[in-house]
Amino acid sequence: MELGSIVQFLENKTVLVTGATGFLAKIFVEKICRVQPNAKKLYLLLRAADTTSANQRFYDEVLGKDLFRVVTEKLGANLNSIIAKKIGIVPATTRFDERYDVALGTNTMGAKNVLCFAKNCLKLKLLIHVSTAYVCGESSGFIMEKPYQLGETLNGVLGLNIEEEKKLVDEKLNQLQSERAAEADIKKAMKDMGIKRAKTYGWPNTYVFTKAMGEMIIGQLKETLPVVIIRPTIVTSTYKEPFPGWIEGARTIDALITSYGRGELPFFVADLTAIVDVRWLGDGDTRVVVTVVSGGRLVVAVVVVVAVMVVAIMVVVAVVVTVEGGSRGGCDGGGGSGNGGSRVVVAVVVTVEGGGRVITVVVVMEW
Repeated sequence: MELGSIVQFLENKTVLVTGATGFLAKIFVEKICRVQPNAKKLYLLLRAADTTSANQRFYDEVLGKDLFRVVTEKLGANLNSIIAKKIGIVPATTRFDERYDVALGTNTMGAKNVLCFAKNCLKLKLLIHVSTAYVCGESSGFIMEKPYQLGETLNGVLGLNIEEEKKLVDEKLNQLQSERAAEADIKKAMKDMGIKRAKTYGWPNTYVFTKAMGEMIIGQLKETLPVVIIRPTIVTSTYKEPFPGWIEGARTIDALITSYGRGELPFFVADLTAIVDVRWLGDGDTRVVVTVVSGGRLVVAVVVVVAVMVVAIMVVVAVVVTVEGGSRGGCDGGGGSGNGGSRVVVAVVVTVEGGGRVITVVVVMEW
């Protein structure tokens, strides 16, 4: 399926979206409403006790977000009609947690349950499973995008068996419950067990370990089912659509940026031999791209710190502009400055050599 045919592909299709209040799911739902209002039906799975609570969550945490501003302006009153006719809210009781028992149930067995459901859909066209790039662990260098085989591990240790993992969890829970352990102790034991099991087979934490096992199950059981596995890395903000710079909460790298802007984080601890490529697009007119390429350990750390400072300051300024003045352009998804003003590009390249080692910092600012 070519990219240009995605909009046509979604026409008259019924789509089930799990985790509908999540960042990616909201963007997906908004885009369907905006570019393909002729989709047949959208079923959104939301964590809630009942249908009434699920509907309230949808309006508060999905439709009520500024993300839907463009589609609301575009469709006006027709949006409510489209939502009433074409969006179905389905309450779910699943809750994400880092406890091994819950993570295993959500990320591994949950993937299996969705796959089994998909097999019962007679006219299924596609199942998209959102995993994470970090199922590859902490490997460096060139990493091939290949599916995991059942029982495959990152460190080559044999013996990974998903059913056995589930059995170990059940046995541990039964033991703790028979000892009448407090809920806090059970939670801690499950978290510790998850980390231990993950590291046994080469994964750094419970989340990516259970996500990897989820991929294994899907690969093993999919048979002839059309399946796409997506492995996103760190998700920060929207790039262009429905407008640049929309972000929700403070996740992953966002916490570093905001902490630096507040003066709470004076420096970053980093591996100076690593390659860092941070790309960020702000309010449609301000763009910052920083690339740090280090050739060895004998580098001038202050250069890296200065580069990070420049990025942090520019990001904070762009965020303030976005919050106070809103997006100045690209609200129709087309990008561009939107104000007809001139654009200024400043590129700074700093190269420092020492003992045969080289570090190059490239800072590009566009506004």
